[in-house]
Amino acid sequence: MKYVALGIVCVCVGCTQPGSSDETKRDLMTVVLQYHQFVDANKVGPASRDELLSFRDPYDNLPGNAARSERCKAALQSDKYAVIWSYNVAEDLSRNSQLILAYHKDVPEQGGYVAFADGHAQILTAEEFTNTSKAVSTDSNSR
Repeated sequence: MKYVALGIVCVCVGCTQPGSSDETKRDLMTVVLQYHQFVDANKVGPASRDELLSFRDPYDNLPGNAARSERCKAALQSDKYAVIWSYNVAEDLSRNSQLILAYHKDVPEQGGYVAFADGHAQILTAEEFTNTSKAVSTDSNSR
């Protein structure tokens, strides 16, 4: 007797969570990378979207970096993402992989991509998002 195993693949078009596309992942990773560049240059986290938008990355002249900076600016200007401002990513590197720094604005209710302070991004459910530590703004009064 021969048995044939059949696999069934279900495809659900339009059933993904908002903020779960590869574009969202790239945008968030780019924002966090630019955030790191800002901290490297200024020794503090950016206090606002406008401050990060006005930052000129000193590495923009290297191949591909100008396009990355433009992608970051477009992502920030789209208002699709939430970012925790005034967090110094260089202060405690050992915790960065556990702290959410940026996320698609729909994640708290619907789940989707989040970016951690170390730069990696992954999809979390709304419940996982609620239960995951977020970066905490530090005092920026010293500016």
